[in-house]
Amino acid sequence: MLSSPSTPRLLTRHARLRIHRKVCAGSSSSGSSSAGKGAAVTALAHVPVPGDNFLAYANLSGTIALLDPATKLVRQEINVAPDVAFSLHADEAHVLLCGLASKYVVARDVPSLDANATFGKLGPHTGWVRALATIENDANRLVSCGCNFVKAWRGRGANNASDDVRLFTGDVLALAPVGRNGDVIASGGADGSVRTFRVDSKGPPLEIAAVERAHAGRVPALVGALNGEVVVSGGYDGALQVRGTDRLELIAIAEGAHEQKQVLCLALKSNDEVWSGGADGVVRRWKLPSLAPCGRVAALGPAEDDDDVIAVRALLIHHGTTNSLGDDFRYVAAGYANGCVKVVDMDDEC
Repeated sequence: MLSSPSTPRLLTRHARLRIHRKVCAGSSSSGSSSAGKGAAVTALAHVPVPGDNFLAYANLSGTIALLDPATKLVRQEINVAPDVAFSLHADEAHVLLCGLASKYVVARDVPSLDANATFGKLGPHTGWVRALATIENDANRLVSCGCNFVKAWRGRGANNASDDVRLFTGDVLALAPVGRNGDVIASGGADGSVRTFRVDSKGPPLEIAAVERAHAGRVPALVGALNGEVVVSGGYDGALQVRGTDRLELIAIAEGAHEQKQVLCLALKSNDEVWSGGADGVVRRWKLPSLAPCGRVAALGPAEDDDDVIAVRALLIHHGTTNSLGDDFRYVAAGYANGCVKVVDMDDEC
């Protein structure tokens, strides 16, 4: 367990940065892609496929699409409007899980994006399925959330039941696997709370720790780091926080991390470095556990003379693998409020 040093309050003061207005197209040399121009990106996910790479993204227009991160070309695209996918998740080859506004989790085959016949629909939930996560232990249970319920599913096929826990306050906006043994899930709430739950092979999630109003606003971004010893959260209050996984004690805080604007997404660059995307249109780097700032990711924009600030709504870092899938392309992707998805080769530009 990490010791809890005196809390550094890192009040960063960056020059105001603005994002360049780009024409987004599947074949753009800028490395950007957009379907449903103007519809904000809601989610990103890497989908493993033998001998191939796919970046899945969804937006508020109902689009779900597969992008080749190497060529920046859209390979497949469907529209599920009036439904919307608010969360995407892939923990096995060829299958993309979609958490929908219609209160269900559905699976789609990759690369066809046809409905997966063996998966069925998981639900209904009590509201939009804002987040999905997988317990990273032998149980391999899928965890989802809708309104103030967290659901741990007993299987992936049709007619499978879930074990639920109901929170007394606050809709759940974010889920992230944390903990050294892979059996702990953290949640971020609309009421500013951060919680952790243990998810075993059976039974409902059991709350371990909770901090009410950890943030002064919604908590849409969470990630586990430092071999599961800490939880990093980002909130609408503009703050980043690092807390110990076991007791959720505060270890470090960076206030005004994105020019006093909302922190909207997080991704883990390495075990001791986290990247954040915010309403200021910038992707920033932070050292863990201190949250010492390491600068911005220039390859994801914006340029200093740009005219518009376009919020970074989703962020994904794919570190590559060395397994039988033959998938070794390392990239980082950012989804923006104007519908653009930008992908850069992490080895070349980050």
